[in-house]
Amino acid sequence: MKTHLLLITLFLNISLFAQQNKTSSTDVFVKIKDDFEFDLSSYSNAKLVKTQSKNAIIESLFFNLFDKYEVKFSNKASKLKSSKLQRIYKISIKDSTKLNAFLADIKENKFVEYAEKIPIYELFYTPNDLHPNQWYLPKINASQAWDLSVGVGSVVIAIVDDAVRLDHQDLAPNIWVNPNEIAGNGIDDDANGYIDDINGYDVADGDNNPTTTNAGKKHGTHCAGIAAAKSNNGTGIASISSNCKIMAVKCTRDAVISPSIPFAYEGLEYAIAAKPDVISLSWGGFGSSQTYQLLFDYAYSLGITVVAAAGNNYTDVPFYPASYNHVISVGATDSNDQITNFSNYGSTIDVMAPGLGIWSSVSSSNAAYENLSGTSMACPLVAGLCGLMKSYVPSATNAFIEGCLTSSAINIDALNFGYENQMGFGRIDAFRALSCMNGKPVVDFDSDKTTPCVSQQVTFFDKSIGNGITNYGWTFTGANIATSTLKDPVVSYPSPGTYSVTHSATNSKGISSITKTSYITIKSPSAAI
Repeated sequence: MKTHLLLITLFLNISLFAQQNKTSSTDVFVKIKDDFEFDLSSYSNAKLVKTQSKNAIIESLFFNLFDKYEVKFSNKASKLKSSKLQRIYKISIKDSTKLNAFLADIKENKFVEYAEKIPIYELFYTPNDLHPNQWYLPKINASQAWDLSVGVGSVVIAIVDDAVRLDHQDLAPNIWVNPNEIAGNGIDDDANGYIDDINGYDVADGDNNPTTTNAGKKHGTHCAGIAAAKSNNGTGIASISSNCKIMAVKCTRDAVISPSIPFAYEGLEYAIAAKPDVISLSWGGFGSSQTYQLLFDYAYSLGITVVAAAGNNYTDVPFYPASYNHVISVGATDSNDQITNFSNYGSTIDVMAPGLGIWSSVSSSNAAYENLSGTSMACPLVAGLCGLMKSYVPSATNAFIEGCLTSSAINIDALNFGYENQMGFGRIDAFRALSCMNGKPVVDFDSDKTTPCVSQQVTFFDKSIGNGITNYGWTFTGANIATSTLKDPVVSYPSPGTYSVTHSATNSKGISSITKTSYITIKSPSAAI
């Protein structure tokens, strides 16, 4: 998994295929070194604009290169207030067969820090039979977490995706409204570079309408419902962060049903400029980019928590954006806490979350739902939990949220032979994560045996995390003792059977507990020889 400080083709079926680093055939990112003072945006539509800068000669050489390769446009890649990002340009050339030659030539210029092909990122999920059972919320102990918080409207989760149906009955009550923008006045009131972005933005079509009614664009609507559908309203579904708000960021054109998400960079740029608390990214690919890493570094510096799907390729090859620094990578599990037969795994995974047979809203109507599967579904579940954590402790930094998310996860290695240490910190647990946020202990335990014989001694070990733990409690079913206050008690079981164990820990912030159902199985003694 990645080191912690505190701590887009649409897949319509599960299949194994060769890993590909997909990149644009005509577009590149070019970053100018910090010590060269000129603006490439002065070159527009293949027309050389003479400048008076001290680097005019170098600029002329650069623009001649543009003429040679018939650059179609050149513009600043970022509206964000980052000195590094504002020196990056997105450049397109007319003839895709000349892209490699263009890259080679432009890298020869001493004022270029780097030039790179732009990765193409893809949406991914695997539709399944319809089944409106939200098993995944009990699995992550959502009900216990809701006793602590059900989310607050001041916490915003950006869904950067194909689109979000804003009038869906389960989403409309929770759609974000930009408090610093006046609707319909044609003015960028909040000076973030986007005019009238009331509920989000359509970066693909360049307008302020990020919604869709197209059934083919259901991915983002499904993810939005998982993260923050309105709960307790007698309609449709519940969500993990039922009062948090959804910022819609549309990254595909209205008229196109495409397997890719071609405006991923622009979508991220908008989301960061709008400064939500959490950004959810259910797309990706095998290509990495220095420019994208700079984006995530900047988002992190603003205190934004970024969550991304680990990918559906059943591989341990690093997948992006999930594998970038400052991004929480999420793999997918089933109802038995086993890794799905599509989820990526490996050293870059941070946590796992339910991702098989997930029931949520879709865009075909304002009351439509479907059962979909994928790390695309696991990702917004984690993003929603991060929003719930921020709701519970509004002052929490993104580093603190990630630290509690990972340290409170349930280790599921024992249920996944062959994937040990390949699934990050384990499967998320909402209650334990929120308990960590308020300083209560995050409780866990194991034992030296889980299938002993009758009367054989079993030592239980406290594995709780937390400061200043003063008291421990154990409750045993079927053991020779019913309770214990020792940190690591030793017990035995007089009769065969399968039994549950409950463990608790207390510090100055309160008490937390965990019950492991059917944790230990006692075998009958072997027959004498």
